[in-house]
Amino acid sequence: MSMATNGSMLEGFTDPNGNLEAGGWDASRNVGFWGKDIDFTAVSVWNSRGYGASSDYRMRGATAVTPRHIVMAKHFPLSATDGISFVEPDGTWISRNVIRVASDGSTDIAVALLDTALPSTIKPVKVVPSDFESYFDRDSVGNIDENARPICVGFDHEKKGLFFQVTKAGAGASKVITYFDGSLVPAPYDEIAEDLASGDSGNPLFIIIDGEPVLLTSWYTTSSSPAYHSYISTINGLIASVDSAQGISTGYTLTEKSLNHLNLKRYPPF
Repeated sequence: MSMATNGSMLEGFTDPNGNLEAGGWDASRNVGFWGKDIDFTAVSVWNSRGYGASSDYRMRGATAVTPRHIVMAKHFPLSATDGISFVEPDGTWISRNVIRVASDGSTDIAVALLDTALPSTIKPVKVVPSDFESYFDRDSVGNIDENARPICVGFDHEKKGLFFQVTKAGAGASKVITYFDGSLVPAPYDEIAEDLASGDSGNPLFIIIDGEPVLLTSWYTTSSSPAYHSYISTINGLIASVDSAQGISTGYTLTEKSLNHLNLKRYPPF
């Protein structure tokens, strides 16, 4: 496969050059996208804040983790009153407004509350379990064994589903996910790999388990980001915080994906 033929998960998803409803606004799903059979509806595709001198509204990534909450990068966040859009499997765009935002004091993690629940056609993603790193053979500093490093899927602001190789999975005090991008991704996966760039921050990185995307992190830097499974209680606390600020209690928390049926220390992992 090549990115020239697969490209974005949306057709004609181009830069709006500062016009909120221009360029890739309301783009349809790309039937040639390599990951079209995986439910990536939780990945936001557009927002009203954007980034850059001529605002690109595809930038500032966020991911739905409950029907009312999104997670994003604290250094590149959305703000209260911003609009955000997702795309249903049939290509219909769904828009909501951010009404509350809370961020962690020590990590690049922020959570926002949406004004109304997303429909069932937008499927919030699960996160890997809190003991995720224990599923891998690792060296003394937490690096995953070279022959067992998983190939994962992350999005850039153009909503290309790119391949990354995860090299560390949150072990130790650092609590980070580290990864290779672009030319550092081993063949043949490098054919669907590119370097991360300015404006991609906040977009998600997933490991695909049982055919579903399971959230690892949102981009902080081009080589490392906070390991969400190390911050499950923190993120749940931020969810409760935005609820409380709004005077409600949605009762939502992150959902962990069970990996007990897998052996990630061998290949294939079952």
